[in-house]
Amino acid sequence: MNLQNNDFLLVFDPDNLLAEEDVVDHINGLGFTIIHYEDPEVFRYFYEENIRSVLDKDEELKIKIIIKYTSEQTIPYDIQLKCSFIELSLRNLFPKLSYSVIKELFTEVIDRLYIAYQNYDGPILGDNGTKEFILKHVYGIIPEAIIDFQDLIKTFIPFYYRGEKLPKTIADYTVEMLRKNNQLKKYPINTVIASKGVFFHFLQQQWEQYIKLTDGEDVATMIDFSNHEIRAYMDNLFQESFLSPVKQLKPREYPSWMRPGIVYDIAGHAQRRFNSGIEKIQSMLRDIKSYKDWFAIAGIWGRLLILKHDHEKDYSFNEKKIHRNQECSQSRV
Repeated sequence: MNLQNNDFLLVFDPDNLLAEEDVVDHINGLGFTIIHYEDPEVFRYFYEENIRSVLDKDEELKIKIIIKYTSEQTIPYDIQLKCSFIELSLRNLFPKLSYSVIKELFTEVIDRLYIAYQNYDGPILGDNGTKEFILKHVYGIIPEAIIDFQDLIKTFIPFYYRGEKLPKTIADYTVEMLRKNNQLKKYPINTVIASKGVFFHFLQQQWEQYIKLTDGEDVATMIDFSNHEIRAYMDNLFQESFLSPVKQLKPREYPSWMRPGIVYDIAGHAQRRFNSGIEKIQSMLRDIKSYKDWFAIAGIWGRLLILKHDHEKDYSFNEKKIHRNQECSQSRV
């Protein structure tokens, strides 16, 4: 959207692209104020008082204005005459991709799609072609490169760890493509692809089975946690409470990479997790950039409160840390 030499714009935004925080910040940084055209009477009053009264005198507006509307509606003709019109839509931004697919994407990945699309000079793609393009170039997932179930796990541990998620239409396509691989037919592909929560619940169950297996019990597991690409994440997964350590009564020797996933001193471990979580929140509070950062903080804070209330009858956490953290959070809202 070209904002050069335009102080008064009328933007039809059917896909609500101007709602994305980074886009709004950029536009505001250029000196524009975005006004939503929703109630014609309210807008007419604002327009007469702040815009028309200035333009009719051939004077420059004191502020740059974007009038945004998201649904088909009639904008008064006298207003249209005064401003430049732009239609901002996914259909226009990505003419060679299927609109029915890209409109399902989460707004935070549109920038990635836009960057990838700049290098695309192929034919117009249908629904499946668009899904494949998005899966590879936006999410970095190449189904044909996933040979077996270990590859699938290695692909989705970092994917979910980064906080990524697939829209349902892309997730369904991924499952469909993976089911063509005979090596994967007997495995729970849907469980891996469904969601972050479902995936880590499955991973937790598999880890508990893996511990039993290493303890000599006659059990089976679908995941080889000793694979170096998988075990590289284990410390962080336990440290950040994606997974919970398995409680053991009798100490025994385990490889160093397994130790974060095993606990003997339950109270001490909970205390360490609590302290680590508080430190992580305090670090994140010093670097808030977006409302999305608050979602991540809220998730950690929720897990700490659950940890505290689960264990408060056995021992107490440092209440000063909790209250100090609450005060710090409130001061930044």
